[in-house]
This record gives sequence, structure tokens and C-alpha cells, in this order.
Amino acid sequence: MSYDHAAFSETERILDELGSSPSGLSSAKANIRLQEFGPNVLPSAKKVNFLQRFVSQFRNLFNVLLIIASALSFFSGWIYNDAGSIQMGLAILSVVVLNAFFSLFQEYRAEKAVQAIARLVPSNAKVLRDGKEIEVDIANIVEGDILVLEEGDRVPADARLISAFETSVDNSILTGESEPQRRFATMAPGAIYSITDYQNIIFAGTTIVSGIARAVVLSTGKTTEFGKIVTLSREIKEPSSPLQQEIDYTAKVNFVLAVLVGAIFFAVARLFVNLNMVDSLLFAIGVMVSLVPEGFQLTVSLSLALTALAMSKRNVVVKRLASVETLGSTTVMCVDKTGTITSGEMMLKKLWANGEILEITGDGYSPEGFVTVQGRKTNGAEREHMLRLFETAAFCNNAKLVPPSDRIPRWTILGDPTDGAFMVFAGKGDFNVSQAMSENPRVGLLPFDSKRRMMTSIHRTSDDGLVAYTKGASMKSSRNRLAFF
Repeated sequence: MSYDHAAFSETERILDELGSSPSGLSSAKANIRLQEFGPNVLPSAKKVNFLQRFVSQFRNLFNVLLIIASALSFFSGWIYNDAGSIQMGLAILSVVVLNAFFSLFQEYRAEKAVQAIARLVPSNAKVLRDGKEIEVDIANIVEGDILVLEEGDRVPADARLISAFETSVDNSILTGESEPQRRFATMAPGAIYSITDYQNIIFAGTTIVSGIARAVVLSTGKTTEFGKIVTLSREIKEPSSPLQQEIDYTAKVNFVLAVLVGAIFFAVARLFVNLNMVDSLLFAIGVMVSLVPEGFQLTVSLSLALTALAMSKRNVVVKRLASVETLGSTTVMCVDKTGTITSGEMMLKKLWANGEILEITGDGYSPEGFVTVQGRKTNGAEREHMLRLFETAAFCNNAKLVPPSDRIPRWTILGDPTDGAFMVFAGKGDFNVSQAMSENPRVGLLPFDSKRRMMTSIHRTSDDGLVAYTKGASMKSSRNRLAFF
């Protein structure tokens, strides 16, 4: 479906064109569409078998030169029955094969690391099927499905919003702009300069930063905007790195010089030393072989491998050894400051409550730390008003703490950074968040509203009562932004 039509059409018309409804697709219709259009997966690169990968390692001109030198050494040893020449040929050939296997091994390790990272990415999404909200594998999402989205969710397909409440989306994967963009269920007609200007369209691969929303799927897999980018990137031929270009140039010069010097020595042997044709040829071949730096390729590969090993200890995956040198040749890097210059984390340091100043120790989103009053550790058991703070910080919250992993060796969050800071604060007060949530389940939620400037979460207590926890700006004045609980 074209976006220019989908963006301005009424919700009922969009659902009708897609054969869907506000209650979603039926399971039977979803299965039929899955068989017809295929799974919601991005196009993958053409798989190359081991033999093709191994042969590709010998396209390097230096490797070709070394193979020629090895063949000439074998030829010389066979003619003169010289074991030394044969051993030299074997040594040269061994260096070439060892270098090829070394590069293959590095690529294999990198692919395994990338696959491990991919397995860490959540592969489920919430949709409406048969009028019920269920979780399905992202690959099973089809056109017409109704997505149910909230803070921290990754959008699994291109979709048109049919309802949205204070919804903001991180489009950086498409636009490179890290500032969240507001999205709405309706959009007034106006000038459209790029596909991302549609304020009621959300795209596969982007992330819901705040709010809640429902959206009907327009495109899946390779037909999404992100899928088109991936498809185009598969068609781009990977250029040689600066190091590879320099090695190829050096190999060409070395090859020309070796042939030239060999020809000169052949002429000298024939005209001045009076050797016969065969002896003169073998003499020239020996000179040419001696001009080939057999250990050059292995030295370069080992140097790059050691650098790749050092980078792996800093959680950097190096897919190709030549990429290490490419990074070293970089003169200008254009990056977003969050995550590079800054860590993109928030935490509570000081808090005023009931006439006391609370100080919170620790760093970032790590739960290690505690709450102190005048330098002494305290918790909700000592001060009842602090218990209310911890409850509100944990209950009136949509963030999720993510423990360290092989991919990210530190505590992170899914959701709004402010909510994440409040969640960590509750944990540092010896407040068992998971236990409290199970004993006081959420039964209602009013997400943060830019007009109301508050968020309210309603929970059922153990005695079957209801309690509303609210955080946000003071209601007395729009200029007074003190948080209250």
C-alpha cells in the first residue's frame, strides 16, 4: 500500500482496504497471508559456501605472487632434484594457506558473534488476533495485523497508527536523528519532503520511546522502508580497504620488479656466464623467488589479528581483518554524542522529602548503591514516607531494567531514562520491585500527558482496595515543575 494514500485515509477505510478490523485479523486469515506473502524477515545475504570463501582468499595479488613463487620453487627443485627448493616451495605455500585459514577463522568468529547478538534481540511482538491481545513471533506478523505498542517496544513492521497517546518514536535507525519524534493517529495534509514526514506512520526497526499506541501493519519484510535499505546494501560491492589497496599496489610493483630483475639475470646468465637455456631460466627463477617477501602477508595478518583481539576485549566485533586498518585510517568521525561522548544515562543523586534531603549513591542504572540521610543508610522500613516514594517510583513506571550481558557489559534500561532512574532509586531503597508488583498488580494506567503533565498508575492492594500513584509536575502552576508523589 502506498504511504501517500495510507497517511490521510480514515482509519475505517484503511482497515477495510487491508481486510482487517479494530479487533485484528483472525488466526486463519493471518496464516493464509503468511503463506501468501511470506514471513516478516529482512532479506539475507547470499550464503557463500566454505570452498568459495577459501578460494576468494587467493584473489589478493600478493597471494597470487606467492603461489607463483611456490610453483617456480617446486619446478626448480624438480629439475635439479634440489630438496632445498622443494622445501622453500612448501614453506611459501604453507604461508599462503595458513594466512587464508586465519582470515576464514576470523570471519567465522565474527559471524558467530553477530548471530549471538541477534539472538539477544526480542523476537516477539504483541498483536490482536481473534479479538485478543497475544504475543507472536515477529516473523509471523502479516499485513493487516493490529500491533499493540508501548514504551520500549521495537516496531516490527511499517504500520499506520489507528490510536496513539503521547507517542514518541526514535527514528534514528532511518534518519540518524536521535531526538524522538511525536506521532499521532491523525495527520493534517501538508508538505511532505520525505517518507519519515508522515506523522501517523511508524517504521520497522524504530523504537517507541514514550506513550502507547495501536497500529495496523502496511508492509512487512523486504517491502518495509528498512527492508528496502537492507536490500540496497546487499547489492553494494564492498570496497577494498586502504590497506588492501596499498598491498595490491605493492604486489604489482613487486611483481613487475621481480620479472624485470629475473629477465636481466637471465640475459646475464645467457650472454656473459654462457649457461644453457634451462640453467639460465632456473637461475632467473631463483632470483625472482628471492624477491618475493614470503612472510609479508602472514606478518600483516598477525598484526591485524592481535589488534582485533584487543578490540574484542572492548566488546567490538571485527568481521574482516582489513576493517581494523580502515578504522585506523579514519580522520573524521561524525557520531551522535549520546552513547559516545555521553553515556545517555540518568540517575537520582539528591531528593527532598518530608523536610529531609536524601542522597543516593551508586552509578548509572546499576542497582548497586543505597539511600542515605545525613550520611547514614536508610530504607522504607525506618521512614514510612520513604516507602511511599519507593512504591510510586516503581509502580508509576514503564521502564524495565536490563542486566549486563555479553553484548552490553553494564546495566541498561528499556524505556524512558527518567523512569529508569526512578526504578533504580526504588531498588536502592531495599524495595523488592517484582514482589511488590505481584502483590499490587496494575489495573489501570494514565500515561504521561503533555497537557496534564502527569502519569498515574492504579494498583489493586492485597485487601482488594485501589490506590492511584501519580508523578509529574505540580498542578498549581504551569511554571512550577516540582515532581510530586
